[in-house]
Amino acid sequence: MIKPVDPVRVELSYTRTQAQEEETTGPWRQAPGTPTNQARGEVDYFMPSGLTTTAVLHYVGDRPASYASATATEPSNTLNSYMTTDLRLSQHFKEHWLAALNCNNIFNAGYETYVGSFQDATGGATQQGYPGAGRSILASISYEF
Repeated sequence: MIKPVDPVRVELSYTRTQAQEEETTGPWRQAPGTPTNQARGEVDYFMPSGLTTTAVLHYVGDRPASYASATATEPSNTLNSYMTTDLRLSQHFKEHWLAALNCNNIFNAGYETYVGSFQDATGGATQQGYPGAGRSILASISYEF
């Protein structure tokens, strides 16, 4: 956590993952759906009135979606990297209460979370990605004790 000036807080994080799987008849390879690189940055601004504004940037790197066979070491399908941005406004009031407005994925970035196989009415199969969550806006009031 970095505090460049008193009302501002900056948090940065990076994760490098080397998740591997070993098929019973095959070699070690990167686990499907697991990115090697992920990063997150957050900036909070605290106003004297008690209002806090927060911006969060999430990055998820490329990740294998599926492999053609148990012996394949290179993925046959890859899920592309993506970035999303979240915004939050929160206000404390009456000592223990907190009102918040969150907008997740504010720019409505499109991305896929994993790949699945689908079969049509004629028996033909295809693989397609499942879409990730689009923009959402949430309002909340909570009591903190």
